[in-house]
Amino acid sequence: PFGPGDRQNQANNLDNLGTLHLAMGEFERAKEELEASLSIRQRLGDAWGTAQSQVSLAHLALIQKRFEDTTTYAEAALGLANSINSSEIQVQALWMLALVQADNGTWQLGLPLAEQALELAQAANLVEKEGECLRALGVLQMLAGQPEQAQALLRRSIELAINQNDPYRQGQALLELG
Repeated sequence: PFGPGDRQNQANNLDNLGTLHLAMGEFERAKEELEASLSIRQRLGDAWGTAQSQVSLAHLALIQKRFEDTTTYAEAALGLANSINSSEIQVQALWMLALVQADNGTWQLGLPLAEQALELAQAANLVEKEGECLRALGVLQMLAGQPEQAQALLRRSIELAINQNDPYRQGQALLELG
């Protein structure tokens, strides 16, 4: 019933809906839509779309503190992103993997991941993603016993969120700063 273009649009819409439901805290609905999007994109052989769906599922898992699933999805997304040279997806996967390390108590392993994510975001001028990287790096610096550096990174993340009129990311960074 659907042609390839229709299936691609359907996958995009499901990914967008999943992201929206994630932001609204409707996690089960978000998971269903994101998994459906991933399935379609995989069947279509859409590497970028598959990686995008995987990074969205990793973000959902991270929010739900399902760190094993976060790692599985983020590593799969990173592998695809590396093969198709997608800086945006690389950045997202790296900062999420860094936060998993923070939660696992292995912040030493997370620091270089967050630093790499920040460098990639800045090089590609991905300002929204840069704020996420700064927040992740701030969390890791706090765990590393560097509260002044952590505070400076989190304040930069807050500033970027304010400049982008992004209260959600501003709130996340303020929470970490607190």
